[in-house]
Amino acid sequence: MANVEQYLKPEVIQTVARLDLRAKFIVEGFLSGLHASPYHGFSVEFSEHRRYTQGDDPRDIDWQVYAKTDRFYIKKYQAETNLTGYLVLDLSESMAYTYRQKLSKFDYAICLAASLAYMMIHQQDPVGLITFSDRIQHFLPARSKRGQLGNILAMLANSRPSGITEISQNIQQIASMAKHRSLFMIFSDLLTDQKSVLDSLQRLRYAGHDVIL
Repeated sequence: MANVEQYLKPEVIQTVARLDLRAKFIVEGFLSGLHASPYHGFSVEFSEHRRYTQGDDPRDIDWQVYAKTDRFYIKKYQAETNLTGYLVLDLSESMAYTYRQKLSKFDYAICLAASLAYMMIHQQDPVGLITFSDRIQHFLPARSKRGQLGNILAMLANSRPSGITEISQNIQQIASMAKHRSLFMIFSDLLTDQKSVLDSLQRLRYAGHDVIL
């Protein structure tokens, strides 16, 4: 399995100036490292093979496997609807911090956010962007159209970290913005009261949403 961190090294990222190209470089470089392994994205369909049994749909037979093994195997599928994702970016001043490197926490955050947006749009999954500090700064509703990637990249490129953060309060407001079950990908250093953050994240989970920090 490829390690995405190798595509996030400061000396590597800084060789690519444009944010859209950075996102493409990180995602495609990471995927190329997967080699022949099944790629499990946000809208996973193909899961694994299993032996064909009577009653299975013959259309699911993998004929390439049959040619190699002389046995019938079918592809197992994990049926999932498109997942709505929201990139949630902390714009507080602490995100501008750097230590012994040229990229700040904020630089890493926008590169990762851009890469995830690139991946989700490529898979035709709706994705939106929310930025916050002490309040919600911007809210871009989730869309799956190609033009959405440009909207997200423009917002990321024009964002600057400043001020303080109110993560727990903002998360409660963010939860009320989602009309459907969503995946919230939160980019923050979480430099605030940990208990209040955990409580607010739990409320997101109780509401049926998924969370990645």
